[in-house]
Amino acid sequence: MEDGEEARKRYFHPTKQVVDAISKDRPHWTPLSYDKYLQQVGPDGAMFVGNPDQVAEKLIKMIEELGLNRFMLHLPLGSMPHEDVLKAIELFGKEVAPKVRAYFADK
Repeated sequence: MEDGEEARKRYFHPTKQVVDAISKDRPHWTPLSYDKYLQQVGPDGAMFVGNPDQVAEKLIKMIEELGLNRFMLHLPLGSMPHEDVLKAIELFGKEVAPKVRAYFADK
């Protein structure tokens, strides 16, 4: 299984590149610090980064708490290595999505 800590470390710099570029044009945005990033990928943050079990659990929690009926996956395509983008899509499709679907199948 993919290591959640390693996933968080690998995803920081591609995310920082995107956020920092956007923050130059938006007055209320600031460059992304590692501490701010860790808050966003943590249990109550808006980013889904970790191993497939961690991502599935966080997604299930968010769906239940907010009453959602859809989810849109976004990856920083321009700043992430292509192999990492493909791996993330594969893990989401083969491991995360089936766990989430199975959880909600009987609800």
